[in-house]
This record gives sequence, C-alpha cells and structure tokens, in this order.
Amino acid sequence: MKAFAASGRPLAANCRGPWALVEADVLRGKTLIAYPSLRTDVTNAGAKALEAVTMVLLAPSTRAASLARPNHP
Repeated sequence: MKAFAASGRPLAANCRGPWALVEADVLRGKTLIAYPSLRTDVTNAGAKALEAVTMVLLAPSTRAASLARPNHP
C-alpha cells in the first residue's frame, strides 16, 4: 500500500478502507473526503478531512459517489 501511495496515483477507499490507509501511514499531507465518524482518525493521521458530496467519473459510463446522510452519522 505504501508503494502504491508513493506512486502519486489517486487512492480510493470505502467502508473500513480508510482505516487501512491510516494504519499504513499514507495519509499525512493529503486532503480527502471522509465520513464524519472517520474524520478524527484521518485528521490524527495527518490528513485534512473535508465533508462533501462527490461524484467522480471513473470511466465513460461508471461513476462512484460518496454521500454522508445528515441523519445517519
């Protein structure tokens, strides 16, 4: 994971994946979007955690979305 992170390619993680990035110590100096329950951990790992709704175009017909529902922290 450290070699991949050092390559400069974009990183993506969902569900419990961000904790793997925290444990691998690859978030320092990065800015990322994090679910509210993860923000303290990624901030303590040296990352800047933002709250936002995102839609990223991965391929012409494939999209990935991240949304934190306000009433489901």
